[in-house]
Amino acid sequence: MEATVTVEAHDADSSIAYVRARLRGPDGFARNLSLTARNKLEYEFVASVHLEETLPPGTYWIDQVSLADTVGNAVVFDEAALNSDRFGYREIQLYDGPDTEAPRIEALTISPSTVDTSSGPATVTMTIHATDPLSGVESIGGGFDMPNVNGNYGFAMPRVGGGARDGEWRIEIQLPQHAAPGKWQLDNLHLWDNAGNPLHFYDPPELESLPFPQNFIQTGPGDTTPPNIVGLSIDEEVLSGQPVVYFNVHVTDDLVGVEMGNCLWLEVHSVADPGFGFVVTSPVQVSGNSLDVILRAGRFFPDGAPTGAYVVDSIEACDLTWNIAKLSGAALDAKGWDLTFQNPG
Repeated sequence: MEATVTVEAHDADSSIAYVRARLRGPDGFARNLSLTARNKLEYEFVASVHLEETLPPGTYWIDQVSLADTVGNAVVFDEAALNSDRFGYREIQLYDGPDTEAPRIEALTISPSTVDTSSGPATVTMTIHATDPLSGVESIGGGFDMPNVNGNYGFAMPRVGGGARDGEWRIEIQLPQHAAPGKWQLDNLHLWDNAGNPLHFYDPPELESLPFPQNFIQTGPGDTTPPNIVGLSIDEEVLSGQPVVYFNVHVTDDLVGVEMGNCLWLEVHSVADPGFGFVVTSPVQVSGNSLDVILRAGRFFPDGAPTGAYVVDSIEACDLTWNIAKLSGAALDAKGWDLTFQNPG
């Protein structure tokens, strides 16, 4: 079996002299790996390792990474440091196959079953005990139906205990003060093992076959009113010879505050070619606070974008309880804002 180890590293003041990693496994197995630069621009270092068929089945993992630069500065990341959220998947599962069986859910808990966010935020924790005796569980994810919107609170669960073959996965759902009141219902759940075998529950009726809790209830009064989109201005400039457009969107909210990192969307289209359009998102806060904020989102024109005039078709924003405001069509036109901008080519 061949596996690849990749480390992304960067030194602002000098070049990296070496990157090394240690692979551990059952029965005290250890192998030191020397990584070589794949792409100096991206600071990516890689090594391949061959795991012989004679090795015992089990989990093999990177438990140490060491780096040094050309002026002698060195750093070692031990297993405790590598277990932080900064680092990704570090395990290899060696097993006697073939593995044709999907993972199993041994237990699922949601705690607490009721919360009241009227006086402050709350955390709901869902924990899954899952097993897969051969290749091990690779990932667990799913989503909750939220009570206030026709939408889904998606999640991916990190493993917090045990191993891939018999472990515990957990997600903490952070509810803000005045979160949406009502039932938060688990509506899909998906498990995969390292051999690609899936265990899927696509909707609540399928989940009903599981003898585990599948919802929690926010009992306090909550924010069910979307924010208000109250202003728009558009800036255009050229950076490194490429035209870029910026959208400054003024959003207010009366209770929980505007979600400022991931929930601003603008759809635009070309006047010359109405079938050509694109989405602008990923804003940054430029002024104000969560109750009254100006968010700025921009992007370069896509390759092949027609030159000439463009028009904003819609704007969406949401608050911290995921109430969504959308302006489009006649409602957007009635604002009287200048919705046009140019691609000079």
